[in-house]
Amino acid sequence: MDILNYIINSKNEFGFILFTWQTLVGSLLGAVSPLVIILLFEKYKHRQETREYIYYLHRIVVDQINSLIEIRTTIERFLASAIKAVIENVDKNPDYAYSVDGISFPLFSVRSIPDDVNIKSSGSGYVDNKVARIYALSKDLPHIMDDTRLQLKDTLELNAKIVFDKINAPDVQKDQYKKI
Repeated sequence: MDILNYIINSKNEFGFILFTWQTLVGSLLGAVSPLVIILLFEKYKHRQETREYIYYLHRIVVDQINSLIEIRTTIERFLASAIKAVIENVDKNPDYAYSVDGISFPLFSVRSIPDDVNIKSSGSGYVDNKVARIYALSKDLPHIMDDTRLQLKDTLELNAKIVFDKINAPDVQKDQYKKI
């Protein structure tokens, strides 16, 4: 330690250079350390936000999947019971009689994924692309369900018009009605 003090305190050139470098390195560390701490804190904060966003995406996608399963089950039950009953009624009617039935498309809640899922990135291009695709499809789902409901209504109204106006013979009308 005495040698180091001698070198620093001496007026020789080596001691002066060492003292100058110590001052420069100390100044740099003093200036850079808050920046490094801020960058590390921001990185940690970004990582936490990304984790929360991925958890949020997980919850939304699972909710959308559950909703789709409920919709599918409801439509399958509708087809198995109501539509099947209409077809059976058409088949039970005599050949000389027209067939007109009323049926209601089931009501269920159809909601799309919130708009804020496309604002952030999950950090994975693959996941972000899949989320964007699910988002676009979920926006179409309410329209598809409304369109299906309207098509069923239009089919029933068209069949009633054919029957009441006696446009086709009863056997042709019933055959067309079952195909539609």
